[in-house]
Amino acid sequence: MNENDENTAATEPTVAELAQQLRNQQAEIRQLQAELEAQRAAPSTTPVASDAANTLADGASTRRDVLRRVGVAGAAVAGAVAGSALGAQPVAAVDADPVLAGRSTIATSRTKVVKNLGPTFTQDFILGAADFVSASNFVAALGGQAGGPQVKNGVYGFSNSRTNADTDTGHALVAEATTAARSNLFMVNNAGDPTEDTISHAAGEMRTDATGGLWYCTKAGTPGTWAKLASESIASPERLTSVANLMLAVLVQSPVTILGTPFRVYDSRFNMGSTPSGRLAVGSSRVIPTRDARNVDDGVVTIPDANPPGSIGIIYTVTLIGPTGTGFVTVNPSTATEVTSSTLNFDSTSPSVQANTSSVSLGGDREIRVIAGGVPGGSFDFLIDIVGIYLNIGLDLLSAVANTISSASASSELSAAGDEPLSMTEQVERLEAALAALSAT
Repeated sequence: MNENDENTAATEPTVAELAQQLRNQQAEIRQLQAELEAQRAAPSTTPVASDAANTLADGASTRRDVLRRVGVAGAAVAGAVAGSALGAQPVAAVDADPVLAGRSTIATSRTKVVKNLGPTFTQDFILGAADFVSASNFVAALGGQAGGPQVKNGVYGFSNSRTNADTDTGHALVAEATTAARSNLFMVNNAGDPTEDTISHAAGEMRTDATGGLWYCTKAGTPGTWAKLASESIASPERLTSVANLMLAVLVQSPVTILGTPFRVYDSRFNMGSTPSGRLAVGSSRVIPTRDARNVDDGVVTIPDANPPGSIGIIYTVTLIGPTGTGFVTVNPSTATEVTSSTLNFDSTSPSVQANTSSVSLGGDREIRVIAGGVPGGSFDFLIDIVGIYLNIGLDLLSAVANTISSASASSELSAAGDEPLSMTEQVERLEAALAALSAT
């Protein structure tokens, strides 16, 4: 270091000295501002002529002089800060110090702006930050506007801290409303259907459309994958009541259909195709399909699936023809081989034709098992007629609802066009149609 450098270092103020100078200048500015306000409030007795308009009657400094002194003091502060290392750091402020535009201010106490005097705002914020000049229809304590070239987001909230036991902590944004308020959040409907956008979107975005529909983006893309969470057509009380009434109509209707005309599904005396026929011997069993209606004169199928897919049980009449020996008949679901009860009993005194009506659950593909029990050596021919069918309406309804909700949430079902996911409205319409069809059966 040469002699000139040493002399320069010896004369340069330290950071602490500059900070003190800054505080002194700020105090002087506040004093000058107070003088200016006082002089503005004092009445002037000097006639207005040329430059005398700003001259005080008592011979004090002119307003222009006070303003000049404020400017000089401000320039001195700016020069001191700009010429030192302190100028690149946040301003360490004490209580009542001003907040400087374009500078970060560090303080030990909170800063709060209160507007409780003067006229009521009609188009403004108490404290606003924006990159363009624009009024707002929403009068608010705090406003953030992005519409110019400088920033692209209006308001940002961030949280990376919480107290595990305190639910009031850890929220990036809090919207609190009392019973005297209108809502916690108002999303103004200025946007269109996001599925028609040509810009990219990120998962997690939420917005409303011009009709008040609420959308949520579940997968990023252009325009991304969107789920419509609510709209007038989906969530209106009338729509929900309509669906609820349809569901009630389906659920309260009897699950069993009593047939006006019973039909025969088996006759051991005729050829039953792939199903064995002929007399059933005591000690054996036979699986009988109950799907198709057959001609009573020859056993030929007349109505395929007369007992429809989805039936879970039948009301049937079993008729024994020409029984010999002593024994009984049990009718079980096709998968059950154990004998726990009898449907019809017979012996040597029984008539040549006897019948009984009962009900049974179906197994497999609408099948039953007929078991012949008793003293070995006996046998019989038999008929099976269906007089009623149990339909699985309740479970079918729950399955339809579950499938609708699943496909709507996953957007896996495609519309008639084959290239766009069904909207929630379309899903509800399909459910309504399915319910209407079920309730009509």
